[in-house]
Amino acid sequence: MIRGVSGVGNLPLSIAERQKTAAEHALASAGLAVSIETISVTSSGPGAFIFLRPEGENCLAGFSSIGERGKRAEKVGGKAAGALLEYGATQACLDPHLVDQIVLYLAMVPGESVFTTSCITQHLLTNLWVIEHFLGISYMVDGKPGEPGRVTISGRGRSL
Repeated sequence: MIRGVSGVGNLPLSIAERQKTAAEHALASAGLAVSIETISVTSSGPGAFIFLRPEGENCLAGFSSIGERGKRAEKVGGKAAGALLEYGATQACLDPHLVDQIVLYLAMVPGESVFTTSCITQHLLTNLWVIEHFLGISYMVDGKPGEPGRVTISGRGRSL
C-alpha cells in the first residue's frame, strides 16, 4: 500500500487533487494500491507539494515533489510517483535520502549494521568517509555510485 498527502497552501484545492490523480494513475498502472489524502495548509505564500510513502514491514522510504510557478500539478504528482517506482524496482530497503541521514546513527551502534539502498550516492560515500575519520568505524559498500547497493557498517557504540 502506498499512502500519501497532496497539499496546497494559498492555492485552490483542485491543484492538490490534480497532483493526487497523476500520482494515483502512475502507481495504479504499476499495480499498486494507493491512498492519497488532499489537504489545504496555512502558509505565508502559495505553494503545492505531494509526499508518498510505501508501507513495508522492514523498509523505510519517502518520495516528494514540490510545485513551483509554471509547473503543472500533473508533473508534480508524476515526479514523486516516478521516483517511488524507480525505488520499488530495485527491491532495496532504504531510499537514498534516508540512507544519508541514518549512517551516522548506525555508526554509533555497537556491532554490525547492514542495509540495502536503491542508489549509492556520492553524498552517502562522503558521509561514510567523514564518519570513518571522526569515529573510527569501518564500512563496506557493495555497489557503484548511481546504482542500488548494500552497505555494511561496523559501529563503535559511541555517542556524539
